[in-house]
Amino acid sequence: MDLFVQPTTKDLIFLVVVTVGTGAVVVLGEILHRKTNVTAENARKIIHLSTGNFILLVPILFDHRLYAIIAPLIFAIVNFMICPLSPIKRFRIKAYSKGNNLGTVYYPISLSFLLLLAFDHPIVMNVAFLHLVWGDGLGAIIGKNHGSKTIYTVANNPKSWLGSWTVYTVSIISILFSFLVVGVLELEEFTWLGMALIALTIAPTAAIIEGLTPWGLDNLTIVAVGGGVASLLVEKEINSLETNLYSLVVLTCLIILWLIFSLLVFRKHKLDSTSIERGKQLV
Repeated sequence: MDLFVQPTTKDLIFLVVVTVGTGAVVVLGEILHRKTNVTAENARKIIHLSTGNFILLVPILFDHRLYAIIAPLIFAIVNFMICPLSPIKRFRIKAYSKGNNLGTVYYPISLSFLLLLAFDHPIVMNVAFLHLVWGDGLGAIIGKNHGSKTIYTVANNPKSWLGSWTVYTVSIISILFSFLVVGVLELEEFTWLGMALIALTIAPTAAIIEGLTPWGLDNLTIVAVGGGVASLLVEKEINSLETNLYSLVVLTCLIILWLIFSLLVFRKHKLDSTSIERGKQLV
């Protein structure tokens, strides 16, 4: 593991670029919340979605993992200092005033550990983190804005079935996008069947973990479980799997699982929406 090595010029340049860019996104989120109608929750999600895509470029930006890790570690420290639990009250920013207090700290910490352990395996690194960035990020936004009464509660933390469906669906898309990026960069090779099996296996796992994890810890658990499953599947060479009857049966079952969950969620969502409309009419 190339931890304590002399940095290259590229390492130093992009360490500065990524650190400054991340800081700029945080400042932009705070400005949007203070100066526009963007809520604190949405401002926090803008930061979440914008900074997480950094993972896609790590293999071409950095030569050594140590210098890729420094930026998210700085981000973790800064996030703690500006979150609602900061020991210095005047450092706290409004964009972080809603949501889970330490979720924004766990986010870069999970990225740091992922970079440490999977720096040499781009597809594992991208798959494990990008479904947190987009699946969890959009799941929270859509669930809270459109989830109506379709909720379940874990440790006093309400979750929306529509939000969980979003995590599930967007995770599939983001994982497939990870494969696309890695393929374009010619970092690893894989087959369409391998891509589909990995995406359709990790996505429901992410949705379950996100739904069952309270207190903002899903920013750690989704990455840990997703990374573990991705590593296991890649180690078994699922990503290079050739077409055969058994694999096609498994793929079909995974697609049917998504379809069944989608139908159940949208049926419940429609029933709840109808119930709300009837309630308004009676009032």
